[in-house]
Amino acid sequence: MIKLLLPVLVTVLIGCTGNPAADEPEQSQQAATLYDKARELLDAGDYMAAVKRLEDLQAQYPFGPYSEQAQLNIIYAYYKANDTVSAVAAADRFIRFNPRHAKVAYAYYMKGVAQQEQGLGFIQSLLHMDRAKRDPEPLRQAFYSFRSLLEAYPESRYADDARQRMAQLRDLLAQHELQICQYYIRRGAWVAAINRARSVVLDYAGTPAVAEALHLLLQGYQHIELPALKEDVRRVLRLNYPHHPALAESG
Repeated sequence: MIKLLLPVLVTVLIGCTGNPAADEPEQSQQAATLYDKARELLDAGDYMAAVKRLEDLQAQYPFGPYSEQAQLNIIYAYYKANDTVSAVAAADRFIRFNPRHAKVAYAYYMKGVAQQEQGLGFIQSLLHMDRAKRDPEPLRQAFYSFRSLLEAYPESRYADDARQRMAQLRDLLAQHELQICQYYIRRGAWVAAINRARSVVLDYAGTPAVAEALHLLLQGYQHIELPALKEDVRRVLRLNYPHHPALAESG
């Protein structure tokens, strides 16, 4: 089960609610008042009201020292308000218009976290019979967002957490492929099942799902009467999972 790593998010909140006025003493008092009020609302957990204040700040002072900081806080506020769609959209906007900003890594990170949160509904769907029909696209997009973060900012404060999340996401996506494979088996579509099982072995190496994918390949090749391929899979299974029960079953 995916869980949010709260220490990282707390660090993010502190890092993204600093006071730009400390660096820009000449900025207007009205902008400072709006920003401080938005911070108070964030601290109080009134996230949508904070979004409204931050959007007002951006509209009135689009080029002021608070504008970019407000955009980052909007991402966080939407996420905390459970509006993950708006959080992703806000992160995308920041990345698009501020690709070289010192805190753009945070936007990539929060985009991935919000997409991952969207995918929690998919995780719950694993308990239902129609699980193979569910589209885990938010999880896949979260994986890509974290990968983009690591490619661009491998030493950022979010890198370690992003790597852990990517590993969890790979496990979940591999499990989804297995569910589709089993779905095909139940319907007697053995060639399609074999193709799905092969994709798990090739695309999700190192995940726990690989052992079961090899087991399903054994069943598939036996069912369509391809003994040579079955023995190849059996050798791979024996080499990597010497105690797997399927080895005894397959003779």
